[in-house]
Amino acid sequence: MTKPEKRPRLKGSSILNENIGRHGASSFGLRHSFVIRHLSFVILLVGLLYSHGLPAAEPLRALLITGGCCHDYEAQKKILTDGISARANVTWTIVHEGDADAKDHKFSIYEKPDWAKGFDVVVHNECSGRVTNVTWVEHIAKAHFEGVPAVVIHCSIHSYRESTTDEWRKLLGVSSYRHQARRPFEVIAIKPEHPVMKGWPLKWQDEPDELYEIKKVWP
Repeated sequence: MTKPEKRPRLKGSSILNENIGRHGASSFGLRHSFVIRHLSFVILLVGLLYSHGLPAAEPLRALLITGGCCHDYEAQKKILTDGISARANVTWTIVHEGDADAKDHKFSIYEKPDWAKGFDVVVHNECSGRVTNVTWVEHIAKAHFEGVPAVVIHCSIHSYRESTTDEWRKLLGVSSYRHQARRPFEVIAIKPEHPVMKGWPLKWQDEPDELYEIKKVWP
């Protein structure tokens, strides 16, 4: 397959590097905290709604692809969809697979030639780090390069990292292959004036989390 020499990063794409934790959804308190703390995700989806020029009364059709290695995806899919739908006009289609296959799972929806057709946004929350098939990975990225916006959460950034194609990494805008050990760290808002940062402090102390290391930034 011939790859284009260079593709611009989608304006509608976003990396949301969030970590609920392997046991982080075991209590109501942390579930509630996750929903309240990450309203930027809701703001992003609402922004995509208006960028598509859809009437406010028409729901945003979102596809959540979730499952794989390392996290409690059963809890996460409820936290994300319930929390967002309580704050924005979004209808969800959920594809949850691969928890038993860990990093090797290939999600069945990607077998469709036009797998993203009919959706206004795709939320990637899969963890498929050992899936390497070039045609498969490029097929996933192609739907977004052709115009369907993507929101990418946490382990999806490390999905397809062993593949030789760079198309997924170009979509993300970064190449990342590992994260640091869980630890608390200080977060500083670099662009506090950006709409997605509305209501966030200029500086705050994060709970222990996995800091992803960025090896390369793509144009």
